[in-house]
Amino acid sequence: MVEAELALMRAALAAPTRYDRITLLSDDTRPIWPDHALRQWCDSPWCWIELSDSSLSADHLARYQDYYFWDHPLTERRRRIDSPMVDDDFIAAIRHIAALKSIGKKPVKLHHGSQWWSLTPGRVEQVLATFHTDQHFVDSFRYSDIPDESFVHTALAAHGMADIYSRGPCFVDWAQTPRPFVYSSMTELPAAAHLHPFARKFTIQNLP
Repeated sequence: MVEAELALMRAALAAPTRYDRITLLSDDTRPIWPDHALRQWCDSPWCWIELSDSSLSADHLARYQDYYFWDHPLTERRRRIDSPMVDDDFIAAIRHIAALKSIGKKPVKLHHGSQWWSLTPGRVEQVLATFHTDQHFVDSFRYSDIPDESFVHTALAAHGMADIYSRGPCFVDWAQTPRPFVYSSMTELPAAAHLHPFARKFTIQNLP
């Protein structure tokens, strides 16, 4: 997931057009602000990403401090293969984890939040620079749990938060079942949703 995000960042920065804002959303998301409000939001220098201090949550700290390996059929959470094999990739990963554990995780001020974000190009460049120059930081997240909700967040926070508005661009309803709740129309959204320029989840047939 993180590697996919980084690939999207690099593609956006390499585009012929220099974008004012780079935003990560899912395909079940739709804008809920009117066009003029979205334009003003895009022109703003503020970065929108939910940032929570992970030191206040033992669960989120454990996601980073412990070691996990979900990227193999033998250990992935949603196992789809009846008899996964211990192959060379699995053995190599376990050896890599053992080597990393002997070093330990990099001490960082850990932050977490929703995967969805909206950043300025300069901030995206900072995340990519961290990925390319700080191998200990990268390796510490490589075998963490749910790194797509902490890698970018922690990398950004390390460069300061003066231009960060700690709210994700996308409203998601975790209060109703199923979690996250799936809406069938815009009229179902609660008032709190309109604090965000986008909302999810909507059923695909009702997306514009």
